Amino acid sequence: MKATVAVFVLLAAFAYAGKINYAQRYLEQIETVRKECFDQENVHHKHLHSLDDSDKIPPFEDLRCHTLCTVIKFQLIDNELQFLPGAYKNLFDDMEHWGKVQKALYKCLPNDMKLRTCENAYDLQLCIYKNI
Repeated sequence: MKATVAVFVLLAAFAYAGKINYAQRYLEQIETVRKECFDQENVHHKHLHSLDDSDKIPPFEDLRCHTLCTVIKFQLIDNELQFLPGAYKNLFDDMEHWGKVQKALYKCLPNDMKLRTCENAYDLQLCIYKNI
């Protein structure tokens, strides 16, 4: 398994600017869900290892609803589409890194914390990467 640092979703270690470092124990699950969402949203699998770095993330046109798909599968939004930071926090071991992600998250989320569209989810992902 070769998941890189990412949502949304990667190696639990130190935070690097523009990258997300998820807990090691979730990397395989994150990769599996991403692949399911690639298939569901008809996104090319070549993008798998470029989802967690602001310098490499593909444009919205290439990912389409992939980010929202992963958010839904990880149950990071509720029935009213409100993002659940506590559920997202569970994907992290490094609390120092989580603090940086959380700060970016609150800067990037809409005021009502709702992700209503695929583009909202993608924009949140990109904004987080650019602000950590």
